[in-house]
Amino acid sequence: MDRRTTIAVLLMLGIWWSWVSGQQARVEADAAASVAETVAAAAPPAPPAPPVVLAGPLAASKDLEGCGIAAQWSPVGPRLSSAELERWKSPFVQVPWWSYAWGRLTGSLSGPWQPYGPPPGRMMVLGPKAEALGLSLGGLALANATEHEGGWRATTPDGLVVDMALTPKGTGHACRLAWHVEIANPSGRPYTGPVEISLHDVVPVAGGGLLSGYVPTMVPVASVDGGVERADAAAIVDEPWSPEGTVAWFGLADTYFSALVLPRGDTLPGAVTFDGKAIDDTHTWAGVRWKADLALAAGASRALDFDVFVGPLDPDVLVEVDKDLTELIDFGWFAVFAWPLAFGLRQLHGLTGDWGLAIIALTFVLKIIFYWPTRSAFLAGQAMQAVQPEMKALQEQYKDQPEELNRRIMELFRDRKVNPLGGCLPMFIQMPVWIALYNVLRSVVDLYHTPFLYLQDLSVADPYGALPILVIIAMVIQQRSIPLGNMDPAQQQVLRWMPVIFGVFFFGLPSGLMVYMFVNTTLSMAQQWYMKRGTPALGPQTATGSVG
Repeated sequence: MDRRTTIAVLLMLGIWWSWVSGQQARVEADAAASVAETVAAAAPPAPPAPPVVLAGPLAASKDLEGCGIAAQWSPVGPRLSSAELERWKSPFVQVPWWSYAWGRLTGSLSGPWQPYGPPPGRMMVLGPKAEALGLSLGGLALANATEHEGGWRATTPDGLVVDMALTPKGTGHACRLAWHVEIANPSGRPYTGPVEISLHDVVPVAGGGLLSGYVPTMVPVASVDGGVERADAAAIVDEPWSPEGTVAWFGLADTYFSALVLPRGDTLPGAVTFDGKAIDDTHTWAGVRWKADLALAAGASRALDFDVFVGPLDPDVLVEVDKDLTELIDFGWFAVFAWPLAFGLRQLHGLTGDWGLAIIALTFVLKIIFYWPTRSAFLAGQAMQAVQPEMKALQEQYKDQPEELNRRIMELFRDRKVNPLGGCLPMFIQMPVWIALYNVLRSVVDLYHTPFLYLQDLSVADPYGALPILVIIAMVIQQRSIPLGNMDPAQQQVLRWMPVIFGVFFFGLPSGLMVYMFVNTTLSMAQQWYMKRGTPALGPQTATGSVG
């Protein structure tokens, strides 16, 4: 690949990325209005009487005492909806400068540039269309319940009387709602049938975007036999899914927030089903249903108790609600490394008082911890470079004798004490830790709406593009310092331009990740310079490479 071809490819990538960013900015700028219109169009009929919110005759959407939640508890369903968190803001609707410039050029955007969009309101975990705590008996949903002792009372066609109360439980950030359901059978005949609890909401269809994996998206979740099951909102529209096993909790969750129902006490053992229905091309009404078999003798009653948690995926909060809820924080395959890293990040934040500085400090700490494996890999690489001329000579001499060539090369490695895997094994050992740190920085709620320097939120991309540009420059400088003398010229060009080509995607990564990448790349260059300065040049007779 010559320089002209490389530049042409880069220009094409730049034009393509600008177009994608412009389209994404237009969609994001209209996102709130689009969802509101979708919800309004699909919303259920207004209740016949003003809904009463939880503990008392309060108007709809009033704060719940002690829980920092504002919600509606409607007699239609009954259902809990419009659940907002007082202490948390909704996500920023970002418009990066390149997207804004493209939007102004194409006419899809107007007005002054707002990098982080308009000021966000309170975080709405459950929307106005949500059906949380929707209760049905015998396949029939309860409707037109009447107020009863601060809750709701409904009578089913089978003559069952259902009383419901929802009251705050606990204090502080870990406050949850205690949902008590009393089902009585005053009739003179026994009752047998299913009882169902629904938790559904309008959610965007995941996927389709270039960096959609970094955009928090609510999905149906449940704990079944100790493992967390997550459902694809689009897939369950056509194929409802019922995982088998003991259910500990169920609900909706994204990267940072959740709305969950936890059966408590001797509540009936139930199973869950993920299902939904399509609203339009981009949104689905999706969620999970808990179902159990209920048997009541004539004149008998049965109580069902649940905890309802609406809040952040903060490990300290989740442990206080239920220790198993920490499984909702998805750190990927290397969670065994991620949890200590998350703990270390929090400890460093306690020392520095700033999450950005904590990320920088943690990167320094890991560089120190892995200095010797990195040095080992560096020395092994130097040793391999030193024997390259002799390897080339052997390849020329025995190019028609592959078996003899392999034997001679192994002898060369043995005589020079070079370990061909010495440069790979130390780095291979470090890789799970770096991947785990990567997942921590894109998943912890601590970085949500957390400012650092000129950034307003470390959990979203840098709308100014400064950090991605700095990372690309640092990676290019680092790449230029790597000797490529024994490599094919075409391969050299590809490797030299690789940071720029892949750097295009950095503009969509969360800022916390970019802080880590910039500091890590800068420290790697400094470490490489230091090791080169303190290591004598290795010639064919001095290569030891006895590391790894």
